[in-house]
Amino acid sequence: MAQLQSAFNATADPITGIMQISLIKDGVNIASIEIKTKDASVIAGTVLGAAREAHDQSGKAPDYSKEEGTELTAITCSGFGIGPGQTSQSAILVFYFGDTAMGISIPRTELRTFGERLMTLAAEGRPH
Repeated sequence: MAQLQSAFNATADPITGIMQISLIKDGVNIASIEIKTKDASVIAGTVLGAAREAHDQSGKAPDYSKEEGTELTAITCSGFGIGPGQTSQSAILVFYFGDTAMGISIPRTELRTFGERLMTLAAEGRPH
């Protein structure tokens, strides 16, 4: 049985601030939606949250615990910062992408390790 190839495509108009997101299946555009660029993080957050929840419920070990790691989609942000967490036991790493932002919650118990890794990276290059 042939495997279906699915992909997303997104284009944005810098004048109107409107983007079109398309779902492509086997090379054919099967659905599209227009949203404001400032709302892009809502879609990204929904998709990433669903992926995390499915993995959590699967009982599998986290992919990042494997030596070969996991597949990564790397993009460049417009800016970043740190904000208060959703609870007193967390902080949020905020990444800005034009006029939208994505916040990643980090438990306070992991902030020190994260900070040490950042300092190592800044001082020595790529962390081990």
